[in-house]
Amino acid sequence: TLTTSGDQREVDGIDFTFDTEADDLGSMFYLGGWISEHVGAEIGIREYGTINVPFAFSNPHDNTSGTGESEVSMSGVNVSLLLGTDIGERFQIVGRVGALMWREDFESRFDIPGSPAVNAETEDSGVGFASGLGLSYQVKPGWQLETRFEYATLGDDEVSLLTFGLAYDFIGLTR
Repeated sequence: TLTTSGDQREVDGIDFTFDTEADDLGSMFYLGGWISEHVGAEIGIREYGTINVPFAFSNPHDNTSGTGESEVSMSGVNVSLLLGTDIGERFQIVGRVGALMWREDFESRFDIPGSPAVNAETEDSGVGFASGLGLSYQVKPGWQLETRFEYATLGDDEVSLLTFGLAYDFIGLTR
């Protein structure tokens, strides 16, 4: 979920205003392990999906204004520190905190009254913060069912990802 409300930004002197709360399917793939009984590390790839963001704009350089829409695709690679503990014999709760190297790709259409629509493609990238909390259930040795909630900052945007999945321990690191 990407959420912005009454968001105003300036890009190259052009003022943009938009309100968005949008959802799409995302995915996550990761590799990690435990360094000690309660501390681990992980590297992962996140695909946050693609959303449509309607906007209004005002360009003081040529006194034009109008509306438009951007299709925004978000992804990232993160490195996280894990803190976990067992709950009984089969459940485990794990907290994550780390850095996210993110990228947003924009395909935008600008509609100016009395003029043909203008299309543009841009991208933005940076390093942000990522955190999360997960719960896993060991189905049988080496196999776990997992659910995770993750939150990340991508520049001025905030995204969250709720996942359900299956994890397999290839080298015996599951506790």
